[in-house]
Amino acid sequence: MGLKTIFEALRYGKELIRQASETPGLDAALLLMNATGFSRTELTTRHGELLSDNQTEIYVAALNNRAAGMPVQYILKNAEFMGLNFYVDERVLIPRPDTEILAEAAIAYIKSLASTQTLDYWHTANNLRPCRVLDIGTGSGILAASIAMFTNNVQIIAADVCPSALEVAEINLNHHNIRNRVRLILSDLFKQLSGEQFDLIVSNPPYIRNNEDLPMSVIGFEPHKALFAGVDGLDIYRRILADAKNFLHSNGKIMMEIGYDQYEPVKYLMEIFGYKDIECLKDLAGKDRVITGGL
Repeated sequence: MGLKTIFEALRYGKELIRQASETPGLDAALLLMNATGFSRTELTTRHGELLSDNQTEIYVAALNNRAAGMPVQYILKNAEFMGLNFYVDERVLIPRPDTEILAEAAIAYIKSLASTQTLDYWHTANNLRPCRVLDIGTGSGILAASIAMFTNNVQIIAADVCPSALEVAEINLNHHNIRNRVRLILSDLFKQLSGEQFDLIVSNPPYIRNNEDLPMSVIGFEPHKALFAGVDGLDIYRRILADAKNFLHSNGKIMMEIGYDQYEPVKYLMEIFGYKDIECLKDLAGKDRVITGGL
């Protein structure tokens, strides 16, 4: 097999997964770091060291999974988002960097509310009340967790229709010691939220068209229910926008991730349902990524 040393293992792994990965060298290094406990720097400085039988077994099994198309994040049960580490497995989508645009926008908005003295609904008896936030379709809980980690004085409800996704979200909330700051609710969108009112609703809903061609690493491993949303990819937006205004305070705001080509159709839906001050935020590639609006 030719992978007795760290150097040989990296070379072997890179070649084995070349067909399945766009970044075979990086993936091989991450999998070897997991098997050995070494840092990226140590893989270089200790490249002549021998692997133990146990390390070799763990590494080869991980390589075989990667060669079969399984994403590295699922193999390692870990993904990074907003500089934080989150547990992920096949029950939830893998967090994407693009979604950080939504998280950052939500955090900035909450902080702006806390510093504004002119919003009457935001104050009760001259005391700053908590900002109430709803995360619809929370999945692994990355949005709710990030908001809780980077803001103060917030009350967050994170809802999802899948019990298995909420199990993963709970793991992540516990890991970051914020379980007491986020309430998890099993709900198909707003169905179990009767009577609730929020200052901000955020969502990264399914928005891929049913017939869209996706890489095997996505279609073969990530949960389809969290990916696809009808013939035009807008089914969940329609449902969210039809009801969200009933759960927002009079000055409330909604923020949703969108596909790169969905700003105009989602904006049209928002206008139909009576949302105002509609804006679009772009991702680091300059593509439309987040749509926002208010009442």
